[in-house]
Amino acid sequence: EVQVVGSAVMAFRQICIVLPKDAEEKQGAEGTESSWNAQQLELLHPLFRRLVQDMLLMDFWAQQCCIDLLMRYCRLFFASPDKTSGEEGEDQSASEDFLAFLKNLKLLLFSASKGVTLAAAVALCYLAPTEEISCVAMPLMRCLRQATPEASITLLSAVAPLVEARPELFRAMIREFFIQSFDPPEMKRLKLKVIEMLVDDTNVQMVLRELQVYVSWHSQPDFVALAVRSIAQVALKMTSVADACLRGLVKMLDSKCEALSCEAVVSLRALLQRRQSSKESGLGSVLPHLVTYLEDLSAPTARASVVWMIGHYQQEVARLAPDVLRRLAKGFAAERQEVKQQIVVLGLKVWAFHFFNARGEVAVKEAVPTKEAGSKDAAPLKVSPDESAQLLPRLEAIVEHISTLASFDASWDVRDT
Repeated sequence: EVQVVGSAVMAFRQICIVLPKDAEEKQGAEGTESSWNAQQLELLHPLFRRLVQDMLLMDFWAQQCCIDLLMRYCRLFFASPDKTSGEEGEDQSASEDFLAFLKNLKLLLFSASKGVTLAAAVALCYLAPTEEISCVAMPLMRCLRQATPEASITLLSAVAPLVEARPELFRAMIREFFIQSFDPPEMKRLKLKVIEMLVDDTNVQMVLRELQVYVSWHSQPDFVALAVRSIAQVALKMTSVADACLRGLVKMLDSKCEALSCEAVVSLRALLQRRQSSKESGLGSVLPHLVTYLEDLSAPTARASVVWMIGHYQQEVARLAPDVLRRLAKGFAAERQEVKQQIVVLGLKVWAFHFFNARGEVAVKEAVPTKEAGSKDAAPLKVSPDESAQLLPRLEAIVEHISTLASFDASWDVRDT
C-alpha cells in the first residue's frame, strides 16, 4: 500500500533526520550530525528504487518528506552530474535510479500542491545538472501567482534563496516581483530584496523607474524608507548608475516626507563612503552637485546633512569648499540650529585643511588617469601651499565672523559648538 509507505517515510524522516538535528542543536555538539545521518540513510540502499516509483502516488505531505529524504540520500551516495569525467579521464555515467528520481522530480513540479512543487524545485537545484535547472522557474512563478496573500509570504521566503543562488533563472521574470500597493508589508520587503538580487545591466533602468514610483508612496513611510535603501543597494551594485542615483538621493533630501529625507541622508552617506574607498571615486564630480542643490534645499535636516558631507569630503573639492563656506556665512543668522552647528564645523575643517596645507603637511591624493586626457574630473584638484597661504587670511576672517555670530546665538547647542 502506497499510503503505508508514505506514512513510513514520514516517520523515518522524523526519527532519523528531524529529531537528531534538534537534539544536536540543544546540546551544542558539532561534527556528529552528518555521520549520524549517513548511517541512518544507508538503510535506504535496498529501498531507493521502490521509493522513487511510489513517490508519485503518495499524498502531498508524504511526497514532501520523501523528496527531502531522497535528496539527502542522493547528495551522500551519488556523484554530482556536473562531473562528467573522473580523475583519469574516463566517463562516469549517472545511475539509472538517480536519473529516474530526477525525472519524477520534474513531473512533481506540476503538482497541485505548492509545497510539493517547492520541494521538487529545491531538490532539482541541488541535484540536477546545471543545464536542466531552468525548468524550475516557471512552476515556482505559477505557485506565487496562485498563492493566497498569507501563503505567498512563506513561499517567497523559500524562493528567495533560490533566486540568490540562481538569479539568471528568474531575471527574465523580474516584473513578477514588482510590488502592488495592497501587498502586505512583509511581502513588500521580500520583493524588494528579490529585485535587488535580480538587477543587472539589462534591467537596471527599468528597476530604478519602478523604485522611483515606490518612493512616491508617502502614505507608507516604512516602505518608502525600504525603497530608498533599495535604490542605494542598486547604486552600490551597478556603478554605471551610481551618479544618477546620487543626484536623485540629493533631490530626496528636501522631501516633506520625513522618512524619505532621513533614509536618503543615510543612503547618500553610504554611497559617498563607498566611492571614496575606491581608486576612481569621482567624488570631485559628485560633490559639486551637492553644492548646487544646497541653495534650493529648504528642509533643515537636509541642509545640515549636505553641509556635513561637504565638510567631511572637502579635501576632494578643496577649491570649492571655501566658496561654499563664504556663501553659508552670509545667511548664518537665518539658518536653523542644526544647520548652524554644521556650518561652524565646516568652517573649522576648511580652515584647518588650508592651514596645514600651507605648511606642506597635507598628503594630497595623486591624480588617477582616465581615458579622456585633460579631463577636469579625472581627479580631485590639488591646492598648492601657496594658494592655501593666500586663502588663509580670508578664511580666518570668515571663521571669526561665524564664531562671533555663534557665540551670541539663542541656542545653547550652537554657542557650545
